[in-house]
Amino acid sequence: MKYALLAGAAALAVINPAAFAQTPSIDPALRDVIIVTASRTNTETTDVASPEDQPAQGHDVTHLLSRVPGGARVGNGALSGQAQYRGLFGERLNLRVDGQRFASGGPNLMDPAFHYAPAPLVAAMMIDRGVSPVSEGPGLAGGMDAVFKRIDFSGGPATTFGYDVSADARTVDDSTSIGGVVGASTERWRQIGRAHV
Repeated sequence: MKYALLAGAAALAVINPAAFAQTPSIDPALRDVIIVTASRTNTETTDVASPEDQPAQGHDVTHLLSRVPGGARVGNGALSGQAQYRGLFGERLNLRVDGQRFASGGPNLMDPAFHYAPAPLVAAMMIDRGVSPVSEGPGLAGGMDAVFKRIDFSGGPATTFGYDVSADARTVDDSTSIGGVVGASTERWRQIGRAHV
């Protein structure tokens, strides 16, 4: 019985192939032409945020993550905020301090990775958009690297001295912080010291 139905369908297709073809025919009177006109919107963007839009810096570098699309901060204290990116945080992110991956110093992320990088010592936060590269270590949905301040090599054989110091004071919890880097360098060597109090 099954073979008879298949044979009948094949014979019908050979006799009348137009019965199986789906060619929609639309009456030209039913076709509408739609014309959209509008003025172009201003597409200029700016890379500078106004001071009132910037978050409070504080001692914790995770404050910077609120300015990154998809980034946020889980505030657990003045220096122990957890970085969050695209809904993930903790061990699911590839968090690095000056290129080195750090594990938490206590249970339940009591000392998260950026606890070891207070803001007065950090020059920049590098964000891995998307999945972190394999060369940087494992991470499900991106990563972050807190790059420390440093003194560069000088341009000649003479010893040069440099420093980068910053201080922070907050009235909300009567806290103060000072930290930075000092060092000396030539074109062949450099010596750097970092401190945060």
